[in-house]
Amino acid sequence: MKKRIIFPALALGILTTAGFWGANQVLASQGELGNGLVQRLAEHFNLNQTEVEDVVNQYRNEQQSQMQAERQTQTEERLNQAVSDGQITQAQKDALTAKLAEFQADRPNMAGSDPEERQADMESHRTAMTAWVEANGIDPNILPNILGRGLNGEGQHRGGFGSGK
Repeated sequence: MKKRIIFPALALGILTTAGFWGANQVLASQGELGNGLVQRLAEHFNLNQTEVEDVVNQYRNEQQSQMQAERQTQTEERLNQAVSDGQITQAQKDALTAKLAEFQADRPNMAGSDPEERQADMESHRTAMTAWVEANGIDPNILPNILGRGLNGEGQHRGGFGSGK
């Protein structure tokens, strides 16, 4: 029984941490590309490079905020469905919502961290998530469905946990 709880919780921790790290890497590479593009645009159109950077950064921030809001809406819909389906209680949904917000606020910026530090952060996250799942009586097998990721790291549409594969 413990394996049924620990493995999904560990996988969830790994996926969450890896997702945050991957997003930071993508944003970092886009930043390098964006800086070169900003410079070229400023030179080509004889604009102030700082003003062009400000516009590009504002656009990126708006896009990131919009994507985050969409993900939060999707997660909220899946949580509501899980309550409707009797998979979790309203209290568990509220606790899970609070925990997700806590993880979002406390997530480390791993873009500049070394591999050992990332590994330690992931292990810490797995341990905390395992303890939290057990303490809140949530079936860890439903968490990937609610969060939209399977245990293999792929979304449900690609054969993730809730796809019946």
